[in-house]
Amino acid sequence: MFDSLDIGLDFYKTYGQECGFDVNMSSQKRYNDGTIRIRYSTCSRSGFTESFKIKNVKKFSDVKRMRTSSKKNGCPAVSKFKNLRCSLMFYIYVFVEDHNRELVAQDQLHLLRINRTMDFLDESFIHKVGTCNIGASKAYNLVSSMKGGFDSRGGTAVDFKNFHRDLNCKIGVKDSQMVMDILTNRKLCFSNFSFELQKDVDDHLTRLFLADDTSKANYKEFGDVLSFDATYQTNK
Repeated sequence: MFDSLDIGLDFYKTYGQECGFDVNMSSQKRYNDGTIRIRYSTCSRSGFTESFKIKNVKKFSDVKRMRTSSKKNGCPAVSKFKNLRCSLMFYIYVFVEDHNRELVAQDQLHLLRINRTMDFLDESFIHKVGTCNIGASKAYNLVSSMKGGFDSRGGTAVDFKNFHRDLNCKIGVKDSQMVMDILTNRKLCFSNFSFELQKDVDDHLTRLFLADDTSKANYKEFGDVLSFDATYQTNK
């Protein structure tokens, strides 16, 4: 008996995580008032692929689909949760333990999708080292070394690359504007901070000069300024 459906589903996820299989949230049934009455949680290989269902049937479609290597094979393992009427509690009324395949070995559990979750520290680390021109693969190697090895739980190298790709897509062409917003906010907070910028005819940022308290004090003492391009040949 579980105090809520989420607790029951988390229990089955943990069970699959320890035994060696991924879990999918399957179909559900509701009461007339919209609350969930029954919820299925299955093995990730339950059901069959579309190509299996329409075998020997030629399908015409103009929609381009991404190629995927689905491994669904109709695995019968399932846990069915049912609501205890007039309460928020759920209980398992059907539990099928048997799988029609071998489960993932204990030394490869970290490769399960359920274990390949990146936390905020990993995502923040990818962003921070990216500003130092360190790619996702090197970031993955660094994180794995700090966590004690490649078998430590967390994202894989592919997950790191995918997050780095999504982050760049979200930033897009707004990277210069983000820098300008940061410098503008800093100028509002620190009265002695100043910056100047130059744009080309296409409104692209071409030059940027900034000076804080330390740099102004150094210039006052030595009277020299050394300027260099930290991004030279980094974006070929």
